Amino acid sequence: MANLKLTYFDFHGGRGEPARLALSMGGIAFEDDRVPFADWERRKEDTPFGALPVLEVDGQTIAQSNAINRYVGKLVDLYPSDPWQAALCDEAIEAVEGHCQSKFVYFTKTSEPDFAAIDFPAFFRIDLSGSMAAPSI
Repeated sequence: MANLKLTYFDFHGGRGEPARLALSMGGIAFEDDRVPFADWERRKEDTPFGALPVLEVDGQTIAQSNAINRYVGKLVDLYPSDPWQAALCDEAIEAVEGHCQSKFVYFTKTSEPDFAAIDFPAFFRIDLSGSMAAPSI
């Protein structure tokens, strides 16, 4: 099995959490490198695109949360091999991405956000029921 290291901020939720959860659900060992907000500026220059999450696979790096999620989903057999089912999965991924993008505006408009005061799970909560194509089973 590959040596995996997932790097993301030190909180539950956000763009790094789906990969954390999928790896854990799939029983795949990985190093969970949680970056404290205080360390981010120092570590930012060492990341592709100056952003997290980042997944290292045997020393090779992949960036961008959706690419990571698809890769991890395939590793743990949570990403469909059927093209239609994969498209439905991608639809959900992109819906969540759009929702998160709208929330990240807060951080760009606030000069010094108080991260400790933010309830991240509530801040990023999204209800996708009824808004996507019905799966064909």
